[in-house]
Amino acid sequence: MTSLAIPTAVHSGAQRDADAFGALTGAPGVKVAADQILTGRATMLGLTPRGGVSAGAASRLMRSRDGWWVLTLSRRDDVDAISALLEADTVGTDPWPSVRRWAADRDAADVTERARLLGLPVAELGETVAAPPQRASVAPPRASRNLSDLLVADLSAMWAGPLCGQLPARASACVVKVESRRRPDGTRSGPAPFFDWMNSGKLSYAADFDEPSGLLSLLSAADVVIESSRPSALARRRLHPADAAPRAGRVWLRITGHGTEGDRQEWVAFGDDATPAAGLGADNDTVERLVAERLMAPC
Repeated sequence: MTSLAIPTAVHSGAQRDADAFGALTGAPGVKVAADQILTGRATMLGLTPRGGVSAGAASRLMRSRDGWWVLTLSRRDDVDAISALLEADTVGTDPWPSVRRWAADRDAADVTERARLLGLPVAELGETVAAPPQRASVAPPRASRNLSDLLVADLSAMWAGPLCGQLPARASACVVKVESRRRPDGTRSGPAPFFDWMNSGKLSYAADFDEPSGLLSLLSAADVVIESSRPSALARRRLHPADAAPRAGRVWLRITGHGTEGDRQEWVAFGDDATPAAGLGADNDTVERLVAERLMAPC
């Protein structure tokens, strides 16, 4: 166990899911320790809770005139867009003070609407209602197969999706990590041990997402597809589940920040802004207490 405090209910639920995955892999089974999954990144990188600032410092929870909102600036393009957001010629090397002042006399809905017009990862506290996973049949069923016979195409990046791809790799499935030549997984530019932890045991495939013919061949052959991009962005590139040749039993897993319906499928999201968007639903006094204690989880 690590020294980071994980609520008992969260740990217990995660371990139940981990045990269920292990049972599905057959005897002797793949053992997954929930505490390592929940706190591994924080322990590996020496991250600690920082109140209203995410552990990696890329996301900040800030006040607006009528509530709270969160912004993530983990990509160079997002930092460069701040001057347009604030309608300012320059914002200095540290954009956060200027962003806080700009938002303080605006409603959160207005702040997030303008930020989304610029493609920024942003959210208003509690704006996305938590919902169970959506399931849809996209392929006819097929008799179960050995995990070692499965081909998994992992198109995801950062944390949640690569973790999903890591688990079948540990269970002996062939997992191919697919990255855009133009915009590879952002964790490649971070600490190498974390990238290796999430992606060890996978094959690597660089693809041009704007010329998807070769990538479609991989998706058509895959038994499992994992993706974490905006659904609309992949659909525009003809990388929708319906674009791949049918394959019996294929599972297509989508990890989205705000769902797949309407305008929300266009919203950019990372974990540290999607989490506040989905669920605290607290009044300001409660939020202030949570911020002071631990709003942004280090893992």
